Amino acid sequence: MYFFCYARSQRAKRVAEDIINSNSGEIIRSIDSFSGSEDGVLVLVFPIEAAMRIMSENKMFDSSVCSVVCVLPDASCVSVLKRGGTDAPLAFEAVNIIGSTLGSRVISFEEDSADFAPDLMQTALRYPMHVSNQDVFNHIIDRSLSGEKIEIYTDMKVKLLDSALDSLAFNLHCYRNDVSTDFLTACRQIVKADREDKPSIIVSFRDFDEDALDSCSNVVVLCPRAIVLGIEITGRANPQYTVKETIESLRRHTISPYSIAGIATMDAAKIDDSIVLLKDYLNTELRICDNNEVKAYRIPLRSGFALPTVEKDICTACASVASKHSNVRIALRRVEVKNALIFSCVSEINEITIF
Repeated sequence: MYFFCYARSQRAKRVAEDIINSNSGEIIRSIDSFSGSEDGVLVLVFPIEAAMRIMSENKMFDSSVCSVVCVLPDASCVSVLKRGGTDAPLAFEAVNIIGSTLGSRVISFEEDSADFAPDLMQTALRYPMHVSNQDVFNHIIDRSLSGEKIEIYTDMKVKLLDSALDSLAFNLHCYRNDVSTDFLTACRQIVKADREDKPSIIVSFRDFDEDALDSCSNVVVLCPRAIVLGIEITGRANPQYTVKETIESLRRHTISPYSIAGIATMDAAKIDDSIVLLKDYLNTELRICDNNEVKAYRIPLRSGFALPTVEKDICTACASVASKHSNVRIALRRVEVKNALIFSCVSEINEITIF
């Protein structure tokens, strides 16, 4: 391991020299000229207050991937100030090496994360979310609480309740919802790799190969029940056929059936056999829309194609009206199940907060 030591007082410089002589590294003259190193560790030989002031007032630390540790000038204690990049263990390995070299008391440990890591189970239960594999999810939670950094991939807006602390527990990879192909490609590669050193959580209402997920031990998908499925009946096909085709159509458009929070339709269609069977299959609720509200609803025209008569887009209007939130996003518009129905999908949850 390579140490970049920064010190000012003569006592602090002697401590820095002891670290370098027993290991490998160099003394740097100025933080302003230090660019950082992912494989190296920056050692600030200063009182805690001074070390924190150096970090808070130097913008280099915002983007640097370098781990940072603090050693008191009397060499009595050594602590992690910043975990570099995605390699959290490097910082803790560094304080242990320095502690052994100087005889310093180590006051930072990987298991410290248990005292500030968010409760992922609470997040999953609040929205609620379908968990692809509960055992894997529980294992990832345990790893988070033991100090490991968790990779989170999402195409939704994710808000960290306390970004300063939560960024220690997670590496957040956010994709725009209008580039779903890139997101799906990245997630499929993650599932296929299933890396032991990269415990990962995918948060999305997109559909993923369940067989591939079943064989994973380090990747789990949390699927928020975020989608309202708006339906208008166009024919009288066999209900079993209608349900089968609707589910397959959702999957073809990368919408997970587990994401359906409710089925929205007009009052006249609520007793239709296909809708009743679909509601039971998806284990979701039926939301009946008021005729006047549906007629009055102004549907956003950013659909990607021109509809002959926007006012006749009953399924999209139903899904939007039945949403429990006013700020909805159309995820899928007017997909036809031949001789049966037309459906649209509206996302009523656009932001997930991790507690």
